Amino acid sequence: MKKSLHTTAILALAGIALVARPAFSQTLPTNIDDVVLGFQATSGTGATTDYEIDLGKVTQFLSGGTYATGSGIQIVNTIGTNSSGNIANDLASIYGASWATDSGLNYGLAGSVFNGHTAVDGLAPNTLFASRAETIAGTQSTPWTRQSSSNQASTAQPMNGMLTGGHGYASGNLNSPNQTLSLNSSIAVIQATSEANSWASYMPGGFNNSVGGVAFNTFSGGIQGNLAGGTANAVVDFYELAPGSGNATLVGAFDMTSAGQLQFSTNPADFAASTVPEPSTYAGLLGLATLGFVALRRRNQANA
Repeated sequence: MKKSLHTTAILALAGIALVARPAFSQTLPTNIDDVVLGFQATSGTGATTDYEIDLGKVTQFLSGGTYATGSGIQIVNTIGTNSSGNIANDLASIYGASWATDSGLNYGLAGSVFNGHTAVDGLAPNTLFASRAETIAGTQSTPWTRQSSSNQASTAQPMNGMLTGGHGYASGNLNSPNQTLSLNSSIAVIQATSEANSWASYMPGGFNNSVGGVAFNTFSGGIQGNLAGGTANAVVDFYELAPGSGNATLVGAFDMTSAGQLQFSTNPADFAASTVPEPSTYAGLLGLATLGFVALRRRNQANA
């Protein structure tokens, strides 16, 4: 009997150990035409660390897609608190509690269709997607310029490397201890800027750029917006560059809230500073309205 109990106890402890065992190295699933949201600190806290989130297929933001069918500003739920965790916890942990107004913190979006000579989801090979910061929130930036398919291939390839290459997003924590999976979001990776295909390596000044002051060897001035003026003022437009000539097509615009939520609208004007109060602003306005109502009621009672 004692032997039986002893054996049972050992098996129970073994079961507990298996349940509590930490996750080992793993890769992350991606699609060829996924779009990545990346964060980079050029100075201050977290300057040696990138933060990348795979938002999924870019088609969800294109005509007929999930976020392009409605009107006004929409929360991108693929990274919202109701689906894949609250990334604000990661941003605060990596870049500090004041990340939402950090002059050294930047963010942008990028993706491509680099798949030989095969179209994907109706998108031609070597189609590029890249953000561009607005100078004034709510006012569209100057569109990027489209190029031939052969020229854009030299940009699509490193974009694909950033997403799926070794020590890129998709490699998760498989290849290096300098790249870890987020504990707050199942679709986020925390990586050292020194990683071979890190987000920062393709930004201006990054070691994967052969030309200074550009992103992915193509986009002059970079594709990121800066959070110095606060999240509501850090709006980035998102463009589709189908191979060809002329201006890129505006897909829409993104911004971040101080709560770490990504917002999207097909109309950049929706992000004009006067029309996009932070949640704390709404609370303040409600408080003022309440005080005004109380004061008016007391005055009416006094005059009664």
